[in-house]
Amino acid sequence: MKLALFLTNKSLAYVEENPLSIKRSSGIVRGKTDKLDAAMIARYAWLHREELVVSTVREQELQELGRLLAFRDQLVRNRTGMTNSLKELKSLLKSPSTDTCCKVIKRSIIYISKQILVLESSMKNLIKTESTLDKNFSLLRTIKGVGLVLGCQLLYHTSNFKRFDNWRQFSSY
Repeated sequence: MKLALFLTNKSLAYVEENPLSIKRSSGIVRGKTDKLDAAMIARYAWLHREELVVSTVREQELQELGRLLAFRDQLVRNRTGMTNSLKELKSLLKSPSTDTCCKVIKRSIIYISKQILVLESSMKNLIKTESTLDKNFSLLRTIKGVGLVLGCQLLYHTSNFKRFDNWRQFSSY
């Protein structure tokens, strides 16, 4: 992200491309060095120069939404790890030290859960600040199975559906 902001500030054109697309286009490559990677990227850029589209920096609200989503994901993973540790400790022999550890872990899980709710509230408030985000989010929520997190992920990864010219492109995404 810092590189994209720097290039944009210097009015330099750049392209963000899926690394997997670049890797698959080169076939089987022996070895892995920075020099080989640079040559592979340059070759891909040259061969696909007509199809590549110049990238732009995401809007401020989408950048913030991405940061909130990433941090929420990290907290959820931490909570899951602590929950698993708690289960392991409970299966051990009963002892005062095990009981103390379980209490500490339970409090940590409760605290992390509260922080996740705070982040989710911030995500909702952020979406409400931008009318197009709010409208698209409301439409997404009408789809069965799309909740807060999935709706926010779709808005972020599709740049509020501006990455695609039509529904077919989105469908194949």
